[in-house]
Amino acid sequence: MTNDIENCSYYSPLIMGLVDDELSPEEKHAVNQHLIRCQSCREEYETFAAQDTRLGTASFVEPTDMILDQLWKTPFNRLARYGGLFLMLGGYLGFMLFAVIEVWKDKETLPAIFIIGILIGVLMLFLQALIERLKTYKKDPYKDIKR
Repeated sequence: MTNDIENCSYYSPLIMGLVDDELSPEEKHAVNQHLIRCQSCREEYETFAAQDTRLGTASFVEPTDMILDQLWKTPFNRLARYGGLFLMLGGYLGFMLFAVIEVWKDKETLPAIFIIGILIGVLMLFLQALIERLKTYKKDPYKDIKR
């Protein structure tokens, strides 16, 4: 009986590979021989095979461009996009303002250096992105495309 359990623990992970046709011919033969002898593994295989057949018949229809345009133009979508952006930037700016006020009150040197470094770094990244966007805007071949 112990030998059967050990065999099942070895062959159980290979059953899904048999269903997906991912096993080598030797592994397929070994798993099929085990399925002939083991009722519980055979039931597991039949369950996986039935599920694979059902999933194989499922289809997915891509939404049309018109439906996607309507989705992007819904008030909820705009509210979610702009609201999320506003909350994220507002939270970040509020956190930075709080940090600057705390450093100003305590006048500790090391945290002040870190916070000033973060602020300067963010400002540099923002300015760099803005400059790059302004440079490429004139040459952007997609600027006239309605999004």
